[in-house]
Amino acid sequence: MVKVLVTKENWKALKAYKGLEKENFILSCVHITKDHIEVTNGRTLLRISSGKTGINVPEGVYKAIAENKHNKIFVEVVLEKIDGEYPRTDIFFNDLSKLSKKHCGQVTDEVSISRLMLNLFEYTGNAFSYKYLKDLSGLSVQWEMHKGKKNNPCMLSAKDYNFLCMPFVYDPITVASH
Repeated sequence: MVKVLVTKENWKALKAYKGLEKENFILSCVHITKDHIEVTNGRTLLRISSGKTGINVPEGVYKAIAENKHNKIFVEVVLEKIDGEYPRTDIFFNDLSKLSKKHCGQVTDEVSISRLMLNLFEYTGNAFSYKYLKDLSGLSVQWEMHKGKKNNPCMLSAKDYNFLCMPFVYDPITVASH
């Protein structure tokens, strides 16, 4: 087990986007590499650069065992390394620099989240769930949208952060039958 200090805003976001243990144990963990720490729940993926988190532990998959308030800025998180293979996520970010991008600003409250949803729809042609975007509001960063293909995930990036979110799929046939 290792203890690490993480800013409250980063830890809150990482917890919000990791999966639930009862659905898929490996997705309830955090993946740490030499370059970043990342979490996914299968619909979203948040990646924060290692330099921004200050976490310096051997690469691997870790389960958060406990968290304790350290001070006003940091949370002490106890991590236990587990055996398991985390999903390969590099494929999503390899070509990020090749995609066209547009500044979308900081996400701070319900109004800016709604504005982000509209901007994403106008820019990408895809709709994205408020549920999956709302927890970005805790991160004090300026986001940029990256335009991919229709029905592809949205890609948001900022200094030291990358975020991916699967589009909301509306199937009128399924909706009408309920």
